[in-house]
Amino acid sequence: MKNVKTEGIITKAVGGNYYVAVADGVLCCNARGVFRKEKISPCAGDNVVVSIEENAVPLIVEIKERKNHIIRPPLANLDCALLVTSAVDPVPNTLVTDKLISIFESKHIEPVIVITKQDLRECEDFAGIYRKCGFKVFYMDNSTGNGIDEIRSYISGKLSALIGNSGVGKSSLMNHLFPGLERSTGDISKKLGRGR
Repeated sequence: MKNVKTEGIITKAVGGNYYVAVADGVLCCNARGVFRKEKISPCAGDNVVVSIEENAVPLIVEIKERKNHIIRPPLANLDCALLVTSAVDPVPNTLVTDKLISIFESKHIEPVIVITKQDLRECEDFAGIYRKCGFKVFYMDNSTGNGIDEIRSYISGKLSALIGNSGVGKSSLMNHLFPGLERSTGDISKKLGRGR
């Protein structure tokens, strides 16, 4: 088989392995060493060119120009960032939320606030702070899935990332957005106040 090149988008990067969604599936790829020399790290969201040869691991040979890039977590080309937070447990940290909003806005990425665990307490006070500032705010009830249709509709066609502390309901949100994904979720530990 001759060398074949195809384009795709990195959906996951783990330990030097890059999972690239292409037209007919997902490829687990390595990246050219030249990227390291140039101090460029491929990351989720990158549009890339992959070289495929027989009996060889697919190789990322080109990273297309990015429209935006954040270092931590390493992400590129985002349209919006879903800042997932709980209204009560764990207690929301407005300082962290404000810091994340500043980071994403500086990169021309729309911050969207998703308040989870509506089943634990009404959260209008917290939401009101950000609505008054002009930010898009959604509610998501983890136990019933209430609110998921509005979120799904809003991010449709957009490259988005979910960001939030442990225990705020990111896995539950992912499971409702993508039924069948079955990311592990758990009750909040009474002792630690963390998601398991």
